[in-house]
Amino acid sequence: MHDRLKSALLEDAIEVALTQGRDGLGTIVTFASGNYNTIDYPGSSDERIICVGSIGENHERASTSGYGCLLYTSPSP
Repeated sequence: MHDRLKSALLEDAIEVALTQGRDGLGTIVTFASGNYNTIDYPGSSDERIICVGSIGENHERASTSGYGCLLYTSPSP
């Protein structure tokens, strides 16, 4: 859904962070997974990005949380 918001400037910044951050060691980049049952942009723009979704009180993925092949979750308030 958010693919229409693609930004070369943002993607360049992500690439620099991933490859040159911390004096060339690279930086961990995270984004929210989104709310549409897929990983939204910009989290979907690079496989090295860690996407974080949400879980409900039952400790299962929240129905509104995006997900993909690899997803880290955090409890929703």
